[in-house]
Amino acid sequence: MDKWIELRRKIRNQDISLRQISREDGIHRQTLRKIRDNSQPPGYQRTKPIVKLKIDPYIDRIKAIIKQDDGADHKKQYYTDPDY
Repeated sequence: MDKWIELRRKIRNQDISLRQISREDGIHRQTLRKIRDNSQPPGYQRTKPIVKLKIDPYIDRIKAIIKQDDGADHKKQYYTDPDY
């Protein structure tokens, strides 16, 4: 984040070309353009949802077992929710 702010200041406040900053810092000019255009670094974004291939057919059964055992009196057996 600090590097982002520092580079943004260099690009905006000083009359230094993107090519020169690219040579000095070793950052591609396209990346410097992104820094110039965005005030904060973009976070990680998944392009596709998570696929649970092996467990996917059993999710409904696991949820049913957890729901059935929620009312049980035994305290030593705990299950976790598969949605985590």
